[in-house]
Amino acid sequence: MNELIEKIEQTVYELVQYKMNDYAVCAQELAEMLISELPGVINYYSDPRMQEFVEDAKYWPAQLERILNAFGDGDDLATIDILYNETRANLIELRDNLAKKGILR
Repeated sequence: MNELIEKIEQTVYELVQYKMNDYAVCAQELAEMLISELPGVINYYSDPRMQEFVEDAKYWPAQLERILNAFGDGDDLATIDILYNETRANLIELRDNLAKKGILR
C-alpha cells in the first residue's frame, strides 16, 4: 500500500512540475498498479476486524473509475484533487486503520 501511496505522490509531483512526459509514464504505471492492487485493498474489508468499515469497500471501484476518467479529461487540478486529496488520503486512512486493527504492519 505504501508503494501505491508513493506512486500517487510521484505522479502528482510530475504533474505539478508540468513534466508531462514523466507524468504520462507515472500515470500509466499508477493506473496499472491500481488495477492490480485494488482487489487486494478491497479484500482487507472482508477481515472481521474491519467490520465497522465494510461499507468503505464500495468506494474503491468508483474511485478507480474517477481516476481513470481524470487522466483522460485533461483537468490537471481535478486530477491532483482526486489523486492526492482523495485517493492518497483514503489510502493513508485505510493503512492506519489496518495497522490499528493489527491487520497490517
